[in-house]
Amino acid sequence: MSIATTYPAYTAVDPLEWSTVQPHIDALLAVELRGENVDAWLLQWSKLVAVMEEASAQVYRDVTEDTADEAAELLAHHLRAAVGRSIVHHERFDVGMLKR
Repeated sequence: MSIATTYPAYTAVDPLEWSTVQPHIDALLAVELRGENVDAWLLQWSKLVAVMEEASAQVYRDVTEDTADEAAELLAHHLRAAVGRSIVHHERFDVGMLKR
């Protein structure tokens, strides 16, 4: 069972496709954080991160179980380089935003 199925809002998220992740990032960034909504915001962020981390763990497992699997290695590289970097370096995302 995938963790994405545990969180219905994220069943369409394919962590290998930034276009399916970006709308969720954008929705989180659109929220004006205030004391009364920080907990709900963090819960949504945590769920999205859980989905992303599960995908990362699966790709890592695929690579380490068969070190000759070039397709798995390409997926791992794509996840780290394209998708992971897009989240971490999203032009509007800054952990400092939580300090507002």
